Amino acid sequence: DNMEQIGCELKEPLDSRWFDFFINKKWDSSLFRLTPSNSSEINEKVGEYFYQKAIHPTTQYFSSTDICNCMQMMKQCGCDKFEGILEAQCKGYPKASEYTWVPIFTQYREYAGEEATYREAKRVVDVYNKRFQNGKLAQTVKDILIEHGFFKVEGE
Repeated sequence: DNMEQIGCELKEPLDSRWFDFFINKKWDSSLFRLTPSNSSEINEKVGEYFYQKAIHPTTQYFSSTDICNCMQMMKQCGCDKFEGILEAQCKGYPKASEYTWVPIFTQYREYAGEEATYREAKRVVDVYNKRFQNGKLAQTVKDILIEHGFFKVEGE
């Protein structure tokens, strides 16, 4: 891969059809760099693309960086729909380290808000409880989420 990367500044925004092309090719880095902040049509399309990517994990390995990048791009595009993202990641990657959830939930809370984070944490804990029959891993995840203020114990 001896390709030379050349960069230049665009004189005007790209036509919206380019973003359809980037989405179809799954060229996330192009979407990160080129999505304008002042086009609601493009922002809505790109935000929805990253939401769908986060809600339907397709890679073989769990990557907290990928999830955080999706959420960052969604926020940049003005997307306010984050519900179900972490639950989907939990279902897609049941053996993800419980400690990887802390930075992901931190970013989720920043973007989605406190109450949405409590609801998402409850769904993640429910997935772990079902998958691991309320076992040690499920309790460890719950304890970590409680410790960092992401999970609210009912009655408190």
